[in-house]
Amino acid sequence: LDKAPGVQPCAGLLTNVSGGKFNDLKDRLTKQLADFQQKGALIVTAAGNCPLDIDRSDVYEWPSTFNPGGLRVTGVSSGDTPDTDVAFGKTKVDIAAPSAPAFIALDANGGTNAVFRGTSSASAFVAGGAALVLATDLTQRGKPCQLADRILRNAAVIPALASANVGD
Repeated sequence: LDKAPGVQPCAGLLTNVSGGKFNDLKDRLTKQLADFQQKGALIVTAAGNCPLDIDRSDVYEWPSTFNPGGLRVTGVSSGDTPDTDVAFGKTKVDIAAPSAPAFIALDANGGTNAVFRGTSSASAFVAGGAALVLATDLTQRGKPCQLADRILRNAAVIPALASANVGD
């Protein structure tokens, strides 16, 4: 991906995308993500850090607008309560994960670090879970729809999210 910001490919099998601030690169990144997906990669995208129902709004940002067949992720706060600072929706959000602040290494060699929160943090949790499945079950490789379905079928149901309309 030529180090495109906000996109981290993982052995061509999985890509985690966050970073609505990169709207100027949207067309290029969307094309690259479609190419990854066509080659069998699961695309995990952050739903966005704006407190609105993206099912009822046209005002949500990329990357949540790109996701045919992937996983779109919103965030939950401690205690599995809806995070009031992130986007949600019943049809345009598939799964939720912790959106609490997380200390993340941006550069394994140079020691550059940052603290992420919101759906960028949440999508990283989901991508990490997908990576664990890919590492332990070779039959899921190159089958993004099956991998996404497996993750959704095995995700815990959080009753507090029913009011936030997250997934089915």
